[in-house]
Amino acid sequence: MTDSDRSPSDWGAAYRDQLQLYDAFSGRVRVLLSELLRADGITAVQVDARTKEVDSFVDKVARRPGKYQNPLVDITDLSGVRVIL
Repeated sequence: MTDSDRSPSDWGAAYRDQLQLYDAFSGRVRVLLSELLRADGITAVQVDARTKEVDSFVDKVARRPGKYQNPLVDITDLSGVRVIL
């Protein structure tokens, strides 16, 4: 099966297989940003990180058929960090 033949649920299964990697990435970026801010004497009110939920990922792929050749590469918000200073 080629990438273009995959259904949104197929992509969701592929994303689910990599979810632990994205969770680890999000957490490490959160910790790194917190440490860098603290090292520069910057007080952060909040540093949060999150990983896109599988259902949200599948919904996004399904809403825009054909937009993403490879959603695991093309979707840019699989991990996110918010810093409030």
